[in-house]
Amino acid sequence: MKISSIVAAFGFLLCGTSFAQECFKEDISWRSEAKTHLTKEGLPVTDEILDQHEYLRCIRMNNYVCMMHSSPNDPWNGSEGRHECAIGDNGHAVFVEAKWSIRSMVRDLCSKHRGRPDREPARSALAVVEIRTPWCDTLGSVSSRLGYGRTCESGPVPTEGEWASLERCEKPETGTASAEQCAACNCPDKVAGRLVRGMGISATDDMELFDDQGNPNKSNIKIVLSNIVADETGGMRPTDEILDAGIELAGTCSPR
Repeated sequence: MKISSIVAAFGFLLCGTSFAQECFKEDISWRSEAKTHLTKEGLPVTDEILDQHEYLRCIRMNNYVCMMHSSPNDPWNGSEGRHECAIGDNGHAVFVEAKWSIRSMVRDLCSKHRGRPDREPARSALAVVEIRTPWCDTLGSVSSRLGYGRTCESGPVPTEGEWASLERCEKPETGTASAEQCAACNCPDKVAGRLVRGMGISATDDMELFDDQGNPNKSNIKIVLSNIVADETGGMRPTDEILDAGIELAGTCSPR
């Protein structure tokens, strides 16, 4: 799945899955970053909380939004390059400091807000999520999961022989996916509402993240960023300070 990374959230299975200790670059000061920049149920994160927390994968990459590089040759600013142990070699970024992951998410939201020659601007939560976690993908971007097969144009897909016993990860005709599908595949319709939780708007409304000059609407974008981090880290929330730092690094909404 290209960021371009959640059963119950944006990335609980995609980016929350634990990974082998030997895969992690121990020179990344992820614990101090987490204790400084994350909270759990309104309280500062401690070593004890981290030791007991299930969804550490992206936290240990200082990547609180589970951002992936768009290509091996196009790493995000502030990253250590492609993470060698990402599931399926998906290329999640390992950031030197966690504020750069917030910056990457602001830049990604900017890209979707602006649109591009081959894609209309995506300004509602549903439009953003349908790009970020497309219907075609399985949770974890594996070829198949729990009886459903991945149908994206790039990345792993089932073999022709395997399809006989699989349903397809794709947008239902009704636009509303079943619980069985959502346990195996991305379900943007279920995720989008969480993206705007606390904003008082629907998943199909313009989130108004940037003004006409490309300046971030901080009150709105902070809510969206906090909701994304909570989904990607298993309920942890970013501090206001790291949100401000990441937004400042991102600058105005212009090309990366």
